[in-house]
Amino acid sequence: CIIIASANTWGSGYGSNQYAGRNRLDGATLDRFTASKIHFTYDVKLERKLAGGNTDLINTLNKLRKGVKDYSLNRIVSTRLFKAGNIALTNGETLKEFVKTITIDWTDEEKAKVDVKNITGGSND
Repeated sequence: CIIIASANTWGSGYGSNQYAGRNRLDGATLDRFTASKIHFTYDVKLERKLAGGNTDLINTLNKLRKGVKDYSLNRIVSTRLFKAGNIALTNGETLKEFVKTITIDWTDEEKAKVDVKNITGGSND
C-alpha cells in the first residue's frame, strides 16, 4: 500500500496565510508522516511547457514571483498563471495587458515594489 498526501503547509496550522484551509492537524496524523516529508518548489520544466515556451511570459512571471517573495507580498504567482498567460497571449492579449489583468487588485504600493510597469522588460507583446 502506498499512500500519497499533499498539503500547502506542514500541518501545524502555521505557515502560509494565503491558503484558508491551513488548520492544525492532530498529532496522530502528523506522526504518521514524520519520516516522509518532501519539500519541493515550482516545476520549471512544467511551467515552461504550460507557457508554450514563451520566454517573455516565463521571464515576466518569474520576475513577478521573485518580487512577491522578496517583498513578502501576500500574493500568489502560481503555475496556473503560466498556463493562463499562454492562453491569453494565444488569444491576442499582449503581455503587458496580461500582467495588468493579473495585478488589477494589487495596491499601488505592491505594484511599485515589484515594478509592474516595467516587469515585461519593455516588451509590448
